[in-house]
Amino acid sequence: MAGVVNPTGTNAASALCDVAAADRLWQLLPRNDPIAAQEAVSGALGGLFARGDPGVGQLEAVLALDQRAQALVDALLVSHSAGGGQPPALEKAYWQSAFQLCWSFGEVYGQFLGSVRNRSHYRRWRGYIPTVVLRMFQHRQIELLLRPFVDEQSTRFSWKELHETYQYAHSQGLLHQALPVSRRRANGNAESTLEREYIHLVVQDLINGGQFPPHDAFWACQGIPRWCEALTLVAAPIAAAGEGFVVDLDRDAGPARSSPQPTGSCLFLDTAPAQASIRDEIAALRDTADPTPDIASMSRGRRLKLLGRIRDLCAPKRPFIARRGERTSVAIAVEIVFGFAQIVGAMRRTPPSETAARPQAAPQFQETTVTAFGGFTEFRARGVLGDGNTVSPGSAGILDAGYPLWKLVDRSESGCRMQGQVFDSNWVTPGALVAFRKDATAPWTLAVVRRFQKLPGNRADIGVEYIGKNPRGVKVTVTPAGEGARGAAPGDEPQRFAAIYLPESTKRPLMPIKTLVLPVGKFAPDDRLTLRSVTAFYTIQLKEPIEEQGEFLWLPFEITSRRPRWDPALAAASPAA
Repeated sequence: MAGVVNPTGTNAASALCDVAAADRLWQLLPRNDPIAAQEAVSGALGGLFARGDPGVGQLEAVLALDQRAQALVDALLVSHSAGGGQPPALEKAYWQSAFQLCWSFGEVYGQFLGSVRNRSHYRRWRGYIPTVVLRMFQHRQIELLLRPFVDEQSTRFSWKELHETYQYAHSQGLLHQALPVSRRRANGNAESTLEREYIHLVVQDLINGGQFPPHDAFWACQGIPRWCEALTLVAAPIAAAGEGFVVDLDRDAGPARSSPQPTGSCLFLDTAPAQASIRDEIAALRDTADPTPDIASMSRGRRLKLLGRIRDLCAPKRPFIARRGERTSVAIAVEIVFGFAQIVGAMRRTPPSETAARPQAAPQFQETTVTAFGGFTEFRARGVLGDGNTVSPGSAGILDAGYPLWKLVDRSESGCRMQGQVFDSNWVTPGALVAFRKDATAPWTLAVVRRFQKLPGNRADIGVEYIGKNPRGVKVTVTPAGEGARGAAPGDEPQRFAAIYLPESTKRPLMPIKTLVLPVGKFAPDDRLTLRSVTAFYTIQLKEPIEEQGEFLWLPFEITSRRPRWDPALAAASPAA
């Protein structure tokens, strides 16, 4: 059984000799370990061409195994497409496994197509070619989707094979043949064409170049078929630079803004119909009272912002971006921390006396002052920082072991750009929370990663937007039932959570109101919480989020009441210090 479950070398040929053998392999795969199942399937596919060119029976076996393996791909992707649920380390391992599985199928289909094009005796396989090209394109779609979020040695996506496959399908008159397809999280089968699936790849490259967090990128990928249903590729016309997009089939590159003198191998893509479809979806979303079931996991406001960004990225004319400040080149080394839990841990390791000693603007009213305190004990650690140092924020008295050093290369009033070494790209995905400072004596600056680009040598270039300076660790407690919209049930132990408090700021970054950064999934607008500081308990009411991401919410709040820390009535109902 082990030789079949982990087929390598000569075993691969027998594991996929025909459809019956593919079924046997599938039945022997572990159902409770999707990563091990992926490794077995990839092992069988990797050895398929090791003993020479396979026959038609082996092609049928690959197609049969691929059909069954769609459930495996879904199992590996469902955790994030559904908005989370898995521990981050496991979730990342699942993405890596899904990437490897789709890459393996794509490679095998590319080898089959190469044999068909280069050897005349394979022409009798013509009836299989549309399905092989379709599945190759669809596996490459998932590979392209996952590439920004997995560990991949190459920083470039290989377009050359896809362009050649598209040209071959065109030469065989197959581009517009209707083919049945199944979409993730869709009921039943739909119809598509090879041209539409190729256009899906082109548009995905436009909108998923390191600008979106994983959940947003997954959601956008599911929308591409409906937004781009009317798009076609035509011979590239002469157009002004920056007007529309072209795909040069002779280059190993994806779509680019059109040029005044396109070559004969260029195809023009008019994205105006996609823009119109997205505008209609925005209008419908604004007019709909309740979210539709398939997208209920993402708030209306977040979907509207995401659709607006996708619409702008697909604009035929390059959109004008109004900068909020001029960028200045710098060369400054900064300490950096990624992730909500790690940043809370960094706040905890900052001595309370140091926080209290920093000058603060005088508040208008004493009751609106929120000060920090030490001693966090309850929040979820995410594992490892970018430099490999394990973080255990719950351990009392932990010493600051230092943070990774990155280089700040330019900055403006609204954000900055940094470069540095990464050992786990999941820590640096767009939408991640990041804190950085010049040294241990300087205050932290809190920001959100807006753009992520891989660089050679396990390095990354990120663009971040500031959200606050001098963040402070605080603890919040869910208000008992009857006092808030989602309070704890009577008699239950009050739920406590670590949070990050951001005071008002009159300069970079400008923020005229107090805000909190909270763990995602725990709170909603209008919820009431008890916030504990060194001197007092505050009852606060949350407002509509400014920012929603996979691991945090950034919200303003209103202080509805304040009581001294020593108040007997509230102290008896609140957790001890």
